[in-house]
Amino acid sequence: MLRNLNLNRTYNSIIDKTPFEALTNKKPSISYIKILGSLVYTLVLKETRKYSKLSEKGNKGILIGFKSANNFLVYLPIKNKVISTKNLIIKEDLNY
Repeated sequence: MLRNLNLNRTYNSIIDKTPFEALTNKKPSISYIKILGSLVYTLVLKETRKYSKLSEKGNKGILIGFKSANNFLVYLPIKNKVISTKNLIIKEDLNY
């Protein structure tokens, strides 16, 4: 009797699939997940950029989280500000 109480009562163990796989017949994608604390370079938009040939086109920051699947939260230490952006380059092998 006690053994039956410890059994997993979900159907995942019976069908060997996650609920997402059972509905769509595809494995879920988690390719958008990146290492938190990684060095990132965010794009400075043309409208906010000082117009000169040598003006910087990116800000150095730290990846601190995700707002959605394709929006990232980035801390900019130079401006002491947290922004949400899609336009960035992530260097996962480097830490800030």
